[in-house]
Amino acid sequence: MIPNGLCGCSPGEFDTFSKPLFRLVCHCRTCQLFFGSDYNDECTFLLKDCTSLNAESLEFKSYQSGFSPIKRGQCIQCGKPKYCKVEMGSIIGFVSIPTNYLRHLDLPPPIAHIYYDNRTTEVHDAVKKIAGHRRSQAAIQWAVLSSLFRRAFLSKDS
Repeated sequence: MIPNGLCGCSPGEFDTFSKPLFRLVCHCRTCQLFFGSDYNDECTFLLKDCTSLNAESLEFKSYQSGFSPIKRGQCIQCGKPKYCKVEMGSIIGFVSIPTNYLRHLDLPPPIAHIYYDNRTTEVHDAVKKIAGHRRSQAAIQWAVLSSLFRRAFLSKDS
């Protein structure tokens, strides 16, 4: 079941997804406003691995001023948030999907709470809390690089 604040217009859209690259919990103000919650618990996948996504059913916008590769997608039909995508030109792309859409998967634990200085409520768990823009961005970059390295390394052993 998908919570009321999220889109339910394309049931099964995420059913073919496998293990994500990593999972983060974002407390940035943009995620709070876009998803209508205290934070966005999300899993990140390579865009090329997400062939079942129907991007034509979404309207993507950038919500930050200045350069931001993050585009947040809202369903054209119901207007509710769906997922975020990050495209770095034609080089590489990622999709960050709220974990509420992925309950069918055996999800990894989150590696960190980022932008924790913007939290609206305290979170009492053992997951690392990272405050500030630069430190949060560094955590994201580390998660991306280490997960891509791990994936490349493990695929050579298979």
